Order: sequence, then C-alpha cells, then structure tokens
Amino acid sequence: MGVEQDLARLNPAKLYDYLQRRSQGLEKVSVCWHHWVLGHVLYRLHAGETRKVIVNAPPRSFKTTILLRMGLPWLLGQDPTARIMVVTYNEDLAQSFAKDVAQVLRSEPYKRLFPKTRLKSESQSSMRVSTTASGSIFFTSFGATMTGVGADYIIFDDPIQASNIPFATRRDATDELIRYVATTRLNNPKTSRLLMIMQRMHPEDPTGRLLEVTDHGWEHLVLPAQFTETKTFVLGPFLPPKITAPDELLDPERLDEEVLRNARSSLGDAGFMAQYQQAPFYQDTQYRVVENLQEVAPEEFEAKRSTAAVYHSWDTAYATHSNADYTALIKWAVVDGMAIITEVQRFRRPTDEVQKAILLQMHADRPARIYVESAPHSDAMIAIINRMEGIPVRITAAKSGGLSKEARLEKVLHHVNLGKVGMLRGAPGLPLLLQELREFPTGRHDDLVDSFSMALAHIPFSSRQAVWRIS
Repeated sequence: MGVEQDLARLNPAKLYDYLQRRSQGLEKVSVCWHHWVLGHVLYRLHAGETRKVIVNAPPRSFKTTILLRMGLPWLLGQDPTARIMVVTYNEDLAQSFAKDVAQVLRSEPYKRLFPKTRLKSESQSSMRVSTTASGSIFFTSFGATMTGVGADYIIFDDPIQASNIPFATRRDATDELIRYVATTRLNNPKTSRLLMIMQRMHPEDPTGRLLEVTDHGWEHLVLPAQFTETKTFVLGPFLPPKITAPDELLDPERLDEEVLRNARSSLGDAGFMAQYQQAPFYQDTQYRVVENLQEVAPEEFEAKRSTAAVYHSWDTAYATHSNADYTALIKWAVVDGMAIITEVQRFRRPTDEVQKAILLQMHADRPARIYVESAPHSDAMIAIINRMEGIPVRITAAKSGGLSKEARLEKVLHHVNLGKVGMLRGAPGLPLLLQELREFPTGRHDDLVDSFSMALAHIPFSSRQAVWRIS
C-alpha cells in the first residue's frame, strides 16, 4: 500500500479523510489541522505516551466524529484485542455510536487497511461491538449497570447533559460516577488509558472538577472556537506543528464569524465563553467589572488618538513552566478623562526575555509613563533598565501597599463604576483580560487583574502629557 494508506493508519483524521472518499454514509468534510490534533491524542494514548487526557472543544468541531466514530475503529485497527468502554450521558447516543462504529468496521476500505481486525459476527449487540481477536467496545450510559465489565480504554463523551449543569447535586453525582468508573473498571490501573471528550459548560463541570485536584495527572487539550493568544499544537508524526495567532478561528469553514456571533447572541456571554471558548466563568462575580467597562469604537478612538496620553502597566513573573504565573501587560490611552485599554498581552518568559519585552514596548510606543509592580523579583530589573542610557522614559515601581489582590481591585472600582474606564473594541488580547476579570477572585489566573488594578491606582485621568508613537 502507499503513503496515503500509511498515514490513515497513523491518525484517525486521515483515516476519516481516506474512508469518506471510498465509503458510503460518512459526511463529506474538509479535514482541518485541528482534526489531526484530535487524532494525535488517540495515537499518543495507544503508544503509551500519555494515559489520561481531557479534550475540550466547541460544538460542531468534529471532535466526537474524529475521536469516537472514527477513533474507535482506528484503535481496534491498531490492536484488535483491545477492550474499550465508552460512557456517555444517554443510552440512545451510546447505541448510535455502536451502530456507526460497526458500519465502519464492515466497510471494505477499512478491512483492506486493517486486515487483522474483523467483526466477530454481523449480528452485533446494540451496545457492544466485538472482534474475532476477542477485542470489544462496550457502549453504556451513566446509570446503566457495568458489573463485570473491564477495559483497557475508558472514554467519557459529554458525561453530563446541559440541562443538568445548573444543579450542584447533578454535577456531584456525575463526578462521583466518573471517579467510580475510572477507579474500578480499568483492567490494569497502571497501564489502562482514560479519555474525556466534552465542551465546557460550567467552572464545576466534569473537566473543572478533575483539574481542580492537585497532581491530577490529566493532560488537557483546549481548542477554543477563536484563539486569544499564540498556541502551538502537535499534529502527529511527519507533520509540522500548527502555531495559532490571536483572533484566529479554529474552523473557518464550520465555525465562521457569523456562526460565532449568532452563538454568542443565543447563549449569552457566559454560555458562549463556556461552550465555544472553553473558558467558563461564574456569572455572579462579586465585582461585576466587565459589564461596567465602556466600549470605545475604533473610529471614535482614532479621532482623538493625537490627544491621548499613553501608559503601560506591567505585572511581571519569570518562571516558564505550565503552572507558573504570567507576565501581564496592559496598554492604556487616556482621552478626555477616560482610561482606555488598547492592547493586552500575557506570556511566560525568563527574566532576560521579560526585560527585552519591556524595552521593546517602551521604544515602540514611547509612553508617558511605565508602571511595573514592585516586588523583590522585579525591583532589580527596574533599577537595571532605569540606569540605561537613551531610554525614552523611566519605569515607576508601583507599590501595592501591602493590600490583598481583592482590596487593590476594590480600591479602584469607583473609576469603573463612574464610567471612566473603557476598552477599545477589538483590542488585541482583550478577551484574556475580560476572562480574568469575570473569574476573579476564584479564577486560575489573575495576573492581568493585578496589572489592571495597579494601572487604575496610578494613571492620572488626564491627557495633558499626550504622547503617542506608532511602531
């Protein structure tokens, strides 16, 4: 066989692309880069490179098709003896998966690709698919009996219905069932694999519950409908990685800007951020900052740009591991007594790279003032930069006064509530700040909130020192 067949054996996304052109009953779609990313999850699980993975992706992103309807036949193609359990919230859905998988296994193109994988008989159970090599896929739902059933792979697909999400008791019950299945149904707890596939719906949905545990051991793949920052994704063997850009759409063909606008309008901000952006937040935050920020149209801002005083506020951090704090930058323009957010950045870099970033932004914008939060790790860097010759502005070390993060935000909320703080519509990186503000103080990150509070405590709400430069 040729290269195309070899690739189909390496990744379920390519398997789908291969079979849709040779088999009946498969939806004709253009296989996108993120489908390869999804397929590579199963490749790594099968290869033993990882054992526990959570995949969060929006509706209509093809995640269930790649990971289950095509991924399950792919797994049995790799190992016809594998025992797989698929658990979902609904028995009808489980039966539908079983029917779809059996149809793929019966297809002639699939049989040619995987000659060692054969259905045990044409008369399959509505909830089980078995191979002649004693492998099987057992499809079930929460609440159904699982006595005596063990698995090498357990896959949870959308484990809780959207209608049950608002109820803490339903979330608790689902969480208990997941933990029960994951701890009692694995054939070998040391080598068996776990996969959860779902779109986010609530901070305390199954994904949130699993990730809140220290040393949870889960690998977490997040695919938002529209990216807010640069990310790198591995597509699989022999393929270059995909590097996304801020504001890039995950799937412009199926989830274009119009689809996303309609989804946001229908679901509301909280529902959209959860289901499409995979960034759920608590709606009843005690500060309600975002709803009181003034939106500034780009054309309105451009008309007054020449009178704007520009400021940078930095909250720095120097660790680069995945759980470290971020270095956070917010750029501000003060116009007619309003402080307007014009750009937001958040990244993890070592000390020398943070220093370079501050200098780069300083020379690009030549702001009236730069504020960097005073801390033992940042004061030395501030002193080094301020001793440099030729810098357009000195850095101000902004002290917190020993106040908590919550107290610092509360101290500046009057500016927000009086309508004196705005956000430029479409400002780069703005969704990152809005997410942190919505989730504060219970969110996973608050570095941009710190930068926000610090800026409003120090920026003069006057544009007398107007300076603006375009890099």
